[in-house]
Amino acid sequence: MIIPYIYIYFTFFIMTISFVSLLNSNNFPGELSPFSINLFNIEITYWYLINVISLIFILLIYKYFSTFRFGFKYKVNIKYSNMNFLMLIMLIINLLFVIKTGVGVVGSSATSSLTPIVLLFKPDTFFYVYFLLLRPKINSFKMIFIINIILFSALKLSQGWSGFVFALFFLELFYRFNNRSSLKNILYIMIAPLLILLLGGALYSKVYVIKNEIRNTPVDEISISDGVEHLANRLSYLPIAIGAVQNKSKIVSLYKSDSQDFKEFKSIFRPLVPSFLFSNKDFRTLNNVAMQSYYPTISKGTSSNFGLPLYVYILYCISPMESLFYLGVAVIFIYFTKIFFDFVSITPGQLDFLVLMALFNLMSIGSLEVVFSYGFFSNLTFLVIAIFFGAFKLSKRII
Repeated sequence: MIIPYIYIYFTFFIMTISFVSLLNSNNFPGELSPFSINLFNIEITYWYLINVISLIFILLIYKYFSTFRFGFKYKVNIKYSNMNFLMLIMLIINLLFVIKTGVGVVGSSATSSLTPIVLLFKPDTFFYVYFLLLRPKINSFKMIFIINIILFSALKLSQGWSGFVFALFFLELFYRFNNRSSLKNILYIMIAPLLILLLGGALYSKVYVIKNEIRNTPVDEISISDGVEHLANRLSYLPIAIGAVQNKSKIVSLYKSDSQDFKEFKSIFRPLVPSFLFSNKDFRTLNNVAMQSYYPTISKGTSSNFGLPLYVYILYCISPMESLFYLGVAVIFIYFTKIFFDFVSITPGQLDFLVLMALFNLMSIGSLEVVFSYGFFSNLTFLVIAIFFGAFKLSKRII
């Protein structure tokens, strides 16, 4: 059970680098870099500690979930060849769809009449399940497994995401080392993420200069330590959280300006229900309004991560009833996530790490629409299509 602790430790380490950067900067790092920090250090420290406590909280919830398994009358059996080819086909279809339409790309407002269907059967969320379920048998189908990893990486990069690299890295660690607790292995997996961050910082120090040259905003070459700091600020949600604290009053005002109630709940259905059934999709949720408070003309399709504690706090300032309703729905969805991963696990605890990732996604992102509608729910429909094409077969469990 060591890998979940390392995952939280790595997140804490990144958040702490970001915290120190915020204390020693006049401007926000990352997406809010044009704007000055107008908060006292004590306020920044307070929200840093709140978010650190939230990391401990999700680890405790994860440990609680790991103490039991949901039982089912039926169990899932995998036909590995069918699963590999199904994943290959679905990845190709979704990659071509993203390239052709631009739907799903970060910051894009592109739409398509096929979006609800493609979202329902998108494979990129289920890919992490696929990885852990098939990883033990990789020697039987190494080539297609590697091809699928390459296609998955191309899909996420085409959408503008890079965090999947760290997700796959920790999934591999979970597969290799989670049941090994020797001192040598513990030291290895504690050092490995930090080494990855250091190497990433060295690479980012070069990319940072090239990126700004392309944008016609030339900058001097930065040191490796500055590269690590820049990378940590990109990976951490703390800078956006502190930015949301600073603009809290403006965020509350903007959120209330369109006079719609329970937008966070309505947004759950926005990607899943066709426009002819859900016509009024043109509203901003809290994760978008936080960025709108700094960039008034920002696309409504843009999202920002600023952490569950602040998400609930600002939502409470807007409407106590809506914040309580939001928390109730979030708890139900998390339990449902645990049920799903227990159901598709071939061996007990095989997908436990994905429960932790789901908890962390909710804690870092906040938006139910982003975490579940654009994320987890596609697991359910992919399960259906996997059963239909024989990649999964259900059999009665022998008691």
